[in-house]
Order: sequence, then C-alpha cells, then structure tokens
Amino acid sequence: MPVSLEELEQHLNSAANAAERLAAALALAERLQQADARRAQALADEAIELAASLDRPAELARAHYFSGFAHHYQGNASEALSHLQAAQRAAEQACDREWLGMARRGIGIIYDTCGLYDQALECFLEALALFQQVGLPARERMAANSIAIIYSRTERRCEAIEQFRLLADQFGVAGQIKDQACALCNLGVDLGKEGQADAALVALGQAEQLLHGHGADGLLAAIRANRASTLSVLGRAVEALCLLRDVIPELVSHGMTVSEIDARVQLGRLLIESGHYGEAEVELQMAHEMALDGQMPEFLQDAQRVLSGLYKRQRRFELALEYSERYHTSERVMFNERSDRKLKLLQARVDLENVRQQMELERLRHTELARAHEELQRASRALFEADRVKSALVLQLEQQSMTDPLTGIHNRRYLDRQLAQEFERARRYRHPLTVAVCDIDHFKHINDRFSHAVGDETIKAVAQLLRSHVRQSDIVARFGGEEFVLVFIELGLEDAAAACEKVRQTVQAHPWHHIHPDLSVTVSIGVAPGHEHFNHEKMLSAADLCLYAAKHQGRNRVCSDVPAVN
Repeated sequence: MPVSLEELEQHLNSAANAAERLAAALALAERLQQADARRAQALADEAIELAASLDRPAELARAHYFSGFAHHYQGNASEALSHLQAAQRAAEQACDREWLGMARRGIGIIYDTCGLYDQALECFLEALALFQQVGLPARERMAANSIAIIYSRTERRCEAIEQFRLLADQFGVAGQIKDQACALCNLGVDLGKEGQADAALVALGQAEQLLHGHGADGLLAAIRANRASTLSVLGRAVEALCLLRDVIPELVSHGMTVSEIDARVQLGRLLIESGHYGEAEVELQMAHEMALDGQMPEFLQDAQRVLSGLYKRQRRFELALEYSERYHTSERVMFNERSDRKLKLLQARVDLENVRQQMELERLRHTELARAHEELQRASRALFEADRVKSALVLQLEQQSMTDPLTGIHNRRYLDRQLAQEFERARRYRHPLTVAVCDIDHFKHINDRFSHAVGDETIKAVAQLLRSHVRQSDIVARFGGEEFVLVFIELGLEDAAAACEKVRQTVQAHPWHHIHPDLSVTVSIGVAPGHEHFNHEKMLSAADLCLYAAKHQGRNRVCSDVPAVN
C-alpha cells in the first residue's frame, strides 16, 4: 500500500479501472482533509460518483464523509451537513457501524459550529457508543475529543482541559500524531481562554512540532495562527505580527478559508496598534470581502467592527459610521440567520429520521407488524419533534428575555431573579455576598454633546469593561439607562470595594477617543454587603445610597458607606 502523498498520487494516476481509482481517490482524500481542503473535496466528489456507479455503499459512506469535512474546512456548513447525512444513510445501508459512528460524529461537529451543543453532544455520545461496540479505541478517542470540545463550549473548561491533556497522552501512545496535535491545539486554545497564556504557547508549540513532516500543512498553519493570537495576548505583538504574515499565505494555499479570515482580522488589529493603518485596511477589507462572499456573518461582523475602529483612528468619520452601521446590520442578520440555521438543522434531523424510518419500513412491509410499527413511529416522532422544537424555542425566548439587547449582558429581569437566589443562598450558608451599583458620570452631557449614538457606544464599552474585569462567577447586569449592577458572590465588602476600585480605574484609563476624539468617561460606584439586610431589595437600596454618596462627594469614586447626616 502507498504511504506517501507522492505514492498515493501515482497510484491514483495509474489506476487500471474504476474500482482501483475509487480506492486511490478515497485514500488521497483522507490524507488531504486537513492539508488541502479544496483538493480533498474534488477527490471525494469523484469518489462519490465512482462508488454510486459501482453500487458500493461502504465506500460511498466514506466518500460523502470526506466531502462533508472538506466543505466544513472551507466554511460551507449546509453542504457539509448534506454530505454527512448522506454518509450516514450509506453506512446504515452497508451495516458499517464504524463509518456510521464517523458520520454521527461529523454531524455533531456541524451542530457544534451552529451552536446546537445539546444535539452535538448527543451525536458524539452515539458515535462513542458505536466505536465501543466494534472495538475501535482510536475512534473512541476521537469521539472523546469532540465531547471535550463541547465541555469547553459550555463553560466546563476545566473538565475540557483535563480531558485534552489525557487525550493528547493517549493519542501519543497510540501513534495518532495528527489527532494528538489536534488535542494539544484544543488544550492550548482553552488554556489561553483561562488566562494561562504561557502554558497555552507550550501546548501549541508541541502541536506544531508533532505535525512537521506529517502531511497536514493546512492544520499546521491553523495551529500557528492560534499561536499568534496567544502571543498577542502576552503583549508580544511584533512576534505575533510576523507569524501571521508568514502563516496567511499557507492558509491560502491549503484552502483553509475560515482560518485565513480570522488570521487577517488578527493581523489587521495588530497593524492598527502598530500604526500601519494602510496595510491594516488592506488586510481587513480582504477579510471583509471573503466573509461576505462566503456568507460567514460572524467573521463579517468582526471585520466590520475592527474597520470602524480603524477609520475612527484615522478621523475618517464617514467611513467609521458606515462600517459601524454595517456592523449593527450584520449583527441583526447574524441573529436571524443563526435562528434560521438552527431551525433548518432541526428540520434536517427530522428528514433524516424520516429516511431511516422508511428504510426500516421497507424491510418490514410484508407483515402486519410493519403497519402497526409505522403508525407508532409516526406518532412517536411527531410528539418527539414537537416537544424538541417547543423546548428549543422556549429556551431561546427565555435567554432573550434575560439579555440586554444593547450590551449583550444580563438585564434587570435576570438580575432580580438571580440576586434573590444568591441572597438566600448566602444567608442560608453564611457566605459573604456584596452588591455594587455603578453609574456613568454625566451621561446626559455625553448624549447632549456627542449624540445618542456615542452614548450607546459608551454604554456598550462600559458593559464590556465591567464584564471583563470581574470574576467569571460574578454577575454583571444593566440596571437601566447608564446604570449597572455588579453582584460579587462569596466576596466580602472590602474585597468587593477593591475590585470596584480597579474597575473604576480601568474605565477612567480606557482609550475613549476611539469612540470620539473628545470623549472621556468615568463612573461612580456604591457598594453594600448582604449580611446587614433583611432581603436583597434592601441590599440593593443600600448600594444605591452609597452610589448617591459617591456622586455627592464629587463622582469618579467608590463609596462603601453612607456618611451620617446631622
């Protein structure tokens, strides 16, 4: 059997018949999945035609699987899902549990990219069970890696980090070099998100070393782009900038479109910070056009936001306003498209279940049992899908009702419910609880002098500063207008007041001229502990009184006690 890419290409070109060419195309498509997505797609699509003409469902399943992942790496989620569902049907026809598991895992990956984490986890668990049934430990590790990714997505990041470490060791022992590199890459990304940037660089560096000379140049380039992002977080902007300039051509040559767009936006940000505005504009405009052509709203929105900031720095305010408006339009479009995509994926699941059921009914059609089974399955499926759709819509509506539409943080409704629960828990277990009310100083003056659009941008920026400078476990909510509430769970008054002081200093030092050249913003904060009060409303009122005292004392300060009044 050929082992190198050159030998695989030679075997493909020298195939004597359709069966030999099918085998060679599948082998080469598998090797090129993460190295050259466009070529892998072309080979897989040829293999689909050959397998269909030869009536070989097992090979057809593999061909659809490779085509699905080639589309996935190029950012075509709908095409990827269609091929992976076809792979599942072909694997079921061939009674091939290994590739049925691979197809289920692939479908789960597409659900993951669309934010359907519950459905993705369900697919990965099904895949893991299938691999265990047929005794495929290497495939089991792949499914476990996908499950760990869902842990990371759903804020179970500590569990994900431990799982990725374990999997990297297991892949290494088994000699699965590419999978080991993927696990190390995932580990590095999660360590970076947890603020462990040095450890993240170590993991990403190990992943790079593993892949050199293993024919996964596209994956290697994507890992190097992740390393550039981590270098930027560490303040090593020059290294990050040089690395991105080197890696972008590699991503282009290997068809890694999604990673290329993300890398160009990263490069644009770094170029802006280093004052290379012209080069930054070229990179960001290219990323913008690629995201627009590829119908990738998340990346499009990111490019528009950074472009708007660039034009503000250059004082090209008409263009800054234009891209700011495009960003807000894209934000609305992205929300609508994400909702539509989820509904389409749910419908696709219904369609797939219908196909599977029809195949089973064909097998049972000659007996009376088939008719009873059909009626039972139809009723069961209808109830199941109706309940699933209802649950998904209820969850979506509930999440929307708890989120402030301008800032994306929690709203007052969420605060009222959660603060009551935390107050009762703190009182029951005698844990500390502190609440702070934060208000933007002279906000009416900001609106009157600079416009309500600048006021909205100021509110959004303050919200993000608050969210990024308190602990993940703390609650940040918009209370109304320019007022916010911070809930410090299991933190006493002194520590909470210190945290608020850091927040106040951060807001004061923030580069507000990015929003408007003459803008400066400060906040006043009132802080009150929970143990002194009868209920959470009284605690909130006490914090509000402290805020009033901070305002009375001159603003831009933190006040944690109300002075006595004679």
